[in-house]
Amino acid sequence: MTYGRLRMIALGLAMVVVVAQAEPARVGFGSHNAPPYAYLLPNQPTIGLISDLASLLAESSGRPVTMMAYARENAAELLERGDLDLICITNPAWLSDRQQQRFWWSKPLFVERNLLVVNSASGWLPQQLNELQGRRIGMVRGYRYPTLEQLPVDQQPERIDAASPFDQLLALSDQQLDGVVVADLQYDHYRRISPGASTLKLAPIPISSHPVHCAFSREQPANQQLQQALDLLIDEGAIATTVNRYRRY
Repeated sequence: MTYGRLRMIALGLAMVVVVAQAEPARVGFGSHNAPPYAYLLPNQPTIGLISDLASLLAESSGRPVTMMAYARENAAELLERGDLDLICITNPAWLSDRQQQRFWWSKPLFVERNLLVVNSASGWLPQQLNELQGRRIGMVRGYRYPTLEQLPVDQQPERIDAASPFDQLLALSDQQLDGVVVADLQYDHYRRISPGASTLKLAPIPISSHPVHCAFSREQPANQQLQQALDLLIDEGAIATTVNRYRRY
């Protein structure tokens, strides 16, 4: 038996009393979590990476979980009040200093990269950020892209917002946009499911790269044990294995 597995057993024994008293952990997801993070299917439970992470956490901790939809702009407030127990695919840097200190944070789940995708039929393949000047670039509403924000005003692209990067990629296929900024896992998924993806091409410009975490509400003391259980799953490689199932190699 590995040392990691012994640690898991010890953690589980220490949690027995706490888990027995704890309510199911409410794991947040929303329409802002485009596939493969969450697949929002009518009249069916959500599936996808967030749901897989929740299932792994339930199995390792012994605490049941339930999936709960929420609006992205309400995430911090819901966690602070204890109306959600955890959300994933987030980053402390996206919150204020005060909010960061009000949650327990997991170790990084993986590194998310934002890519610039263009339509190969357009003949435009920028090599440098300043070539985005005045171009119609699709981005996700409410998301910040520091690399682009740091461009001088006269080199800024025209930002076209939408709720989902997939809506933007469809518009790009129809040449309604010059480019789209999309997370790498989401682009991998889109290439697998969309015939129109064959006309799209990655531009050799790094937009951004950042670790993503899970944030846990401190309103429920048992959530700290969940955070520790997730960190152990990360250390053992279980999370990396799960994430890689959604990658296209």
